[in-house]
Amino acid sequence: MFSTLETLHKSSHEDLAEMALLNAIGLDPQPNHRLGGADPEPRAKSLSHHDFGRKSPMMQLAPPSSFPRQFSEPVLSGMAQKGGGPGLASGLASGAVGGAGVPQPRGSMAFLTHEQLREAAAEEVRAQLEAKKMCGEKKGAGDDGDAAGGKKRKGGGGGGGGGGEKKDTKGADKDRSREHARLTRLRKKAYVAKLSQLVMDLTAQREQQEREAAHAAAVKRERDFLRTAAVRSMFAWRCAGECDLDRWRTVLDEDFVCTLPITPFRTFKQSEISGATRSVRGLNALVADVKSLQLCIEFIGAPAPWWKAARLRGEKVTAHFTLGHDEIVLSGDTAMAPWLFTTTNAVSLGAEAECALNGMVRIAFTNQNKLRSAEWVFDSMTFMQQLLCAANGNGQGPAPSGASGASGAGGGSSSSSASSSAGGAGGGPSVGSGHRAAPGRVGNDVVVVATTVQMACGNSTLARAVVHAAPPFVCVHAAPSWAAAVGSPGAGHGPLTGRPLSLLQPPAGGASGPGEASEAARFFRELHAGRPASMVVTLKASDGKLTQSVLRVLPLTSNNSSEISHFLAELI
Repeated sequence: MFSTLETLHKSSHEDLAEMALLNAIGLDPQPNHRLGGADPEPRAKSLSHHDFGRKSPMMQLAPPSSFPRQFSEPVLSGMAQKGGGPGLASGLASGAVGGAGVPQPRGSMAFLTHEQLREAAAEEVRAQLEAKKMCGEKKGAGDDGDAAGGKKRKGGGGGGGGGGEKKDTKGADKDRSREHARLTRLRKKAYVAKLSQLVMDLTAQREQQEREAAHAAAVKRERDFLRTAAVRSMFAWRCAGECDLDRWRTVLDEDFVCTLPITPFRTFKQSEISGATRSVRGLNALVADVKSLQLCIEFIGAPAPWWKAARLRGEKVTAHFTLGHDEIVLSGDTAMAPWLFTTTNAVSLGAEAECALNGMVRIAFTNQNKLRSAEWVFDSMTFMQQLLCAANGNGQGPAPSGASGASGAGGGSSSSSASSSAGGAGGGPSVGSGHRAAPGRVGNDVVVVATTVQMACGNSTLARAVVHAAPPFVCVHAAPSWAAAVGSPGAGHGPLTGRPLSLLQPPAGGASGPGEASEAARFFRELHAGRPASMVVTLKASDGKLTQSVLRVLPLTSNNSSEISHFLAELI
């Protein structure tokens, strides 16, 4: 009686444990049925896994038609319905539960089912019993012989009859039933242990996957932040004319390649042209391209008189790129971003209108989150038309204060012969004269810049001189307007050719003020680096009067050469 209650108590605890584990992995157990319960007619049970749990209705599963399409086995479908998530399912698919007799090939979707778990538990119990049996046979071989002799003597001394045989048959049936119940409990215990290990392994795997996913998300957020910051820095520094190579190295690779359309309104090397695009390779070439863009922005509105008056006061046209907060699209090692380029103060400094340009850029990154390449796409001809319109205006800004004295050094009149000569040569009308800039030709010469020696030596309305690129910048060609502007009697191949150009020589006595000194220092630094530059210069006319003008110097190449051979100096 007590043994029966104890057996029932043990079975109830095992059923409860099994129910909890099955719920943990998403199955619906029926606690009213025992795993591998005894049949109505007790009979000898072998330890074969085919008999273990045969026709057991313990687990109630959903019909196969209701399983999710990504799961093809009952265990996985139960987990998905109970909210176990893909982590548990992938654990089952990868063979998280080991055990003898359970095939789990690597690289294939080896799903574990209830039958496989039962087989694994039966194999484990059978192995334990076989090992215990072998140990018992070795230990008590002699005792077994004595016990067999005693049983023989006891059976031989009996009175015989059918009653003894019937009694022995009932005792054997009880023994077989006890053995069957004991083996069932052992298999149940092994099965529950397998389920416990399954839950532990799948939980650990899911936690590991969650940690890895969180780490990957954090790494991606940091990578996207660094790459977005690098893109924005490139836009800001490009528009501001940044020349510090060390700063550029923080966001650009040493072999950075910039591809953009051909820009006739900016200076560049002819060797950069490849088909209908330009390819700027390396950081030094990029800095030269940045200075070319800065100089183009600075001369938007030239040679309008109001622009020249503002430039003589030290005011320059500025511009900026606009990027939306979420408009930089990152995908792998590539980014796409639409941008808008606009001037901010061109109208107030004498231009007819502000200039604006839309475009797109495609950027590739390195593993160090630096920019490896940038491909710019925009309509360069449309922007050049805007530059021409802005250059041929009469200025909409306010009249500059003290305009009549702005152009003369020491209060000289702006209508001096030297100033008029320079203006007629392309420097524009005298500051404060109120005349409209000559439309068409003058604006074209300012906007469309020369990039080769052959183009620079052609006819132009600007005061031009071509010099060698190496100091002391010996003049090889000077237009007649240049000689008239600087007060020299010669022109063409006259006295100016073959001599160093005086305006490109550092001042012997130094600049008159700190502002002029810093501007002159920047000018000669860019000049010696082979990059475009500009500054305000003071000219002395043949009658001795002083005037001011804007000097622009552009690097030149010979045909398709990549080396800078000459400089073009222009007075505007």
